[in-house]
Amino acid sequence: MIEFDEGFDPRAPAESVELSAEGDARREAMLRGLKEVVLRRRFRRRAARRTAVAALLAAPVAAFLLRAAWPERERHAPGEAMVASPPAALSLRLENARLEVVRTPPPPLERYLARPSPPDPATYLDDKALLSLLARSGRPAGLVRVGGRVFLTEN
Repeated sequence: MIEFDEGFDPRAPAESVELSAEGDARREAMLRGLKEVVLRRRFRRRAARRTAVAALLAAPVAAFLLRAAWPERERHAPGEAMVASPPAALSLRLENARLEVVRTPPPPLERYLARPSPPDPATYLDDKALLSLLARSGRPAGLVRVGGRVFLTEN
């Protein structure tokens, strides 16, 4: 815990506090450091403002220049079809050609991608479908429900 002199008042103006030579030198060193920080911050804020203004002024000019430099597309009448000449026929001889399939490993995301599991081999049936399936298989049965449980009975 820091203890102060009885006569020290932290709200008193700085001029009323007398410092030793070391304390005065320390205060001057702190003041120089703080002034440098304040000046750097002011410089950065001015630079940010100037950059923003320059960008706002340059954006329309850049858009105009890009629009002027962009080649115009040919305009056609509404009913007029564009006709392009077909490319010259390519002559390829494939007698000595060799076909090679190159496989690349799948990208990492695809390797670790969760794929849906195969469908469950179990089939879910309602009561009527289960009873008709048992009857067709030659094992007619009945259903008994007691206390939330289901039992099959043989006839």
